[in-house]
Amino acid sequence: MHKKVNYYLFLFFFIFSFFSAGVTKPLLAEETVPQENLIKVIEVNQALSYIKDIQTGDLSLNQDLVAGKDTAILVRLSQNVAVDTQNKTQTVEVSHNGVLVTTLTPSPQNEPSNCLVFEPNTREEAQNWAAGNYKFTAKIGSSELTRDAQFTTRRVLNVLAVPVKANYGGVVKDVTGAWKQAGNYTAQLFPVSTEGFNWVQGQDLDCSDIEYDLKTDDGQKKLWESLCNLQVKDENGNNKYELIIGFVLDRQGATGTTQGYTYGKPANIVTESDKDMWATVAHEIAHCYGIGDEYTGGSIRMSINPAPLGMTGTDWDSSAAIAASNQYFKPYGGSSGSEGSSIKEEIPFDFASREQLPEKASFMGSNGIQSDYWISAPIWKQLFTSFAPLPSLETMQSSSTTVSKRSVSLLEEKQTIPVVDASGWINKNDAIPVDCTDPWYSYTIPTSSFISNTGAYSIQAKNNAGTILGSQSFDLRFVEMGTTPKQLEEVPVENCIVPFPLGTTKFVFTHNGQSIGEKAVSLHAPVVEIKSPIPGQTVSSQTNITWTASDVDNDPLTYEVLYSHNGKDWISIASDLTTKNFTYDFSDPDLPGGSQALINVIASDGVRCTEALSATFSVSVKQPELYFLTPEDLTLPMSYYKNEEILFEADAYDVQDESLTDQNLVWTDASGAVLGKGSYILLDKAPGSYAVTLTATNSAGAKTQQTIQFTVKNEEDPDAFHPLNNATDELSVDATKVWRIKLSQAVNPTSVTPENVYVSYINSSDIEENCLVDFSYEDNNKTIVISPKTPTTYKQGEHYTLWVKDLKTASKGSNLKTRIYRDFTIK
Repeated sequence: MHKKVNYYLFLFFFIFSFFSAGVTKPLLAEETVPQENLIKVIEVNQALSYIKDIQTGDLSLNQDLVAGKDTAILVRLSQNVAVDTQNKTQTVEVSHNGVLVTTLTPSPQNEPSNCLVFEPNTREEAQNWAAGNYKFTAKIGSSELTRDAQFTTRRVLNVLAVPVKANYGGVVKDVTGAWKQAGNYTAQLFPVSTEGFNWVQGQDLDCSDIEYDLKTDDGQKKLWESLCNLQVKDENGNNKYELIIGFVLDRQGATGTTQGYTYGKPANIVTESDKDMWATVAHEIAHCYGIGDEYTGGSIRMSINPAPLGMTGTDWDSSAAIAASNQYFKPYGGSSGSEGSSIKEEIPFDFASREQLPEKASFMGSNGIQSDYWISAPIWKQLFTSFAPLPSLETMQSSSTTVSKRSVSLLEEKQTIPVVDASGWINKNDAIPVDCTDPWYSYTIPTSSFISNTGAYSIQAKNNAGTILGSQSFDLRFVEMGTTPKQLEEVPVENCIVPFPLGTTKFVFTHNGQSIGEKAVSLHAPVVEIKSPIPGQTVSSQTNITWTASDVDNDPLTYEVLYSHNGKDWISIASDLTTKNFTYDFSDPDLPGGSQALINVIASDGVRCTEALSATFSVSVKQPELYFLTPEDLTLPMSYYKNEEILFEADAYDVQDESLTDQNLVWTDASGAVLGKGSYILLDKAPGSYAVTLTATNSAGAKTQQTIQFTVKNEEDPDAFHPLNNATDELSVDATKVWRIKLSQAVNPTSVTPENVYVSYINSSDIEENCLVDFSYEDNNKTIVISPKTPTTYKQGEHYTLWVKDLKTASKGSNLKTRIYRDFTIK
C-alpha cells in the first residue's frame, strides 16, 4: 500500500481536462459529491469481520466476540477517503455498559481507503476490552453510524510446550528453540482473551533412547505416552493442560514425511523445522475440539468446518471415503499450493500488522507456507462455543444432560468426591482385553469439578457383588491424526476421571454394555514419606530426592515426582519410577524458582495412591524473558517518517508466572514517564530522536528491560500518494470522461502500465478492483490520455479513484518521484 500526504506536487504537474459530447468543461466547474450516507457498516474484528453460514453461505457480522482480546474497529465506507489522523474529523467513540471509554482516531494508511481502521494505542486505553455491552459510534465527516456488540468471557486455555531430544533411527536430534514463540499465532487467532492463552514453556524431555525411535510406530507411541505423563492437576483436581505439545526437530515415520501426530488428548507431536510450524500448532489444538482436516486425504468433518469443494478424504465420524460437496467453501486460490478452504469474504484482519489481509487458507489445510494460513469462520464459531466457561455447580444441577443423577446426589451431599485418573489402551476388537497395566492415580476433587460424559465406552466402579457404584463414559476414534490419518487397531483412553466410591473392588471397561476388561483394586493404599531435600535447604545443582514407601498388600509401587516453586503450581519432573530416589538438576534455567519450593511424591499401587509433601526449600528465581516482535531486530537503526505510525510489540514470558499480564509490562520514555502498559504500544512522535524502554516485572520483583532507540525524520515518506492540488473532495463526472495528464517531461510509454496508471473502484464485496481503460499519448509523449474502454465499464453512482505512480522519463529512464490520486463518481 502507498502512503498519502496532502501537499502540492513539485517534480511535475498534472492538468486534468474533461471531454463529453465534444464540449470541454473546466475543472472548477465540476461538481463535488455530498458525504451523506458515507458509512456503510461498522465491523468489529478480532480476526474476522464476518461469519459464513455453512448451510446457506450467507455472511453476517461476527457477533461471537471475546472479552479481553485485541480488537480493531473497521469502518467501511461507500467511497475512498483520505485518512485524517490529526484533526478529529474521523473518530470512533467506544462506550462500555453505557459509559464512554475512549475516542479512537484512524490508523495511518498509505493511500485513500474505503475502510478506516481504528485501534487503541494500548489495551489499557480500551479498559482491556472488558466483558460487557459495547456501543461503537463512528463519525466520518458529517456521516454517523452506531453498532452494538457484546463481548463475552471465554475460559483460559493452558498449553504445555515441551522441547524433546528425539531419536531418529539411532540419530539423536535436539530442537533449536524456535518452538518457544510458536504459540503466538494461535493466541492471536483463537477466540480467547490476550491473557486467556497460557503458553507454558516446559523443561527439556530427554527421549534420546532407541525405545523412542520416531521412525517406528512403537517409538512414536512411547513418546506420546511420555508427554501424557507430564499432565498435572490444578487446584480443583482438573487437568491443568488442554494440550501438551512435544516439539521434535524433524518429521517422523519410516520415510520421514509425518509432519506431526497424536493418538488423542492430551498430547501432540509437532515438527519444529516445518515452515508452517505455527499453523501446525493451531491445527493440532483445533483437532482437540472436533475440527476436521481440510487437505486431501485428511479426516474431514463437513458438519463443523467444511473442506473445500471437491476435496477427498475420510469422514471424521464414520471413517468412510468422502468428497467435500459444500458449494459455499472453495479451495484457496493462492499460488503456493496450500490446501484449505478460502478465507476472503469474511475479511481476515491481522492485528499485528494493522491491516486487512488478502485471501488466506484455513489453517486446517496443509502443504503451504506459514503466511498462507488464517482462521476460518466455521472454526472460529466452533472454538468460541467450545471455549465457553465451564459450568458451575448450579448449572450442572439444573441440566439433566450435563451430569448424571447419581453425580448430582454426590454433589449435593459432599464437598469433595473421590475419583481415579484412569487410562488404558483399547482394541477395536472387543475380544482383546483392555491393556490397563499402567498405574492409575486416585485423589479427591471438588464436587463441582466432576462432570459425567456420554459415549459407547465406559469405565465402571463395582463392588464385590457386581453393583455399579459409579461410572464414566467416553467415545473413541480408531484413527491416528497425522499428516495422513491412519486407521489404528488400538487407541488410548487417557486422563479419564472416574468416580471411586467407598467399597470399589474393581473397575470394569465396557463397550455398548459388554465387558472388555477390568482392573482390580487392592484393600490398602501405600505409605510414603520424603527424606530429602531437607527443610530450608537452598538447592541450585544436581540434588538427590529420596523417600521411603511401603504397602501392606505387597503391591508393586510406582512413583511420580512433582515440583512446585510456590506450593500451588506443579510440574511433573519424573514418572513411572520404581526406585525410591531420583536425581534432578535444579540449576535448569527454565525451572521456576522461589523460597517456598516443594516436592510431592505420589506412590501408586496401580489404583490407590498416597502423596507425601516435602518441607519447603529454596530455588533461585529467574528473570522474565522479552521477545520483540516489532521490530524483530533491535540492533538495526530504526527511523520513521513524519506522521508515520510507530508500533512496538513484544512478548514476555516468565518461568515463575508463565505469561505476564499487561500490568507487568510497562513502556516508559527517556525521562521514565509511563507511556502505556501491555504487550504493544502505538506512538505518534514529532521529528527527533527518542528512546523507549519496556520493563517486564514478575511477581517476585525480578525485572528485565529492553530499550529501543529510534528517530523520526523531518520529511514525509517519498512513496506517499498526494491528492491532486490538495483536493480531497470527490468529483461528479460523466461516464465518458477522458483524463489528460500533462507532464513536464516526456514519459517512457513502457512505464505507463495497468499497474502504474489505473482506475479502481470498490465492488459489491468491498474488494478493490480495477476498471478497463485505454492509454494514448499527445504532445510528444508529454501528455497521457486515459479513456474508458468501449463499451465503458463505469457505472452510474459508483465511486472511483484514478491512480498515477512510478512513471519514468523517456530521456534517461529516471523515476518521476511523485504519486497522485483523484477520487470521482459517475453521474
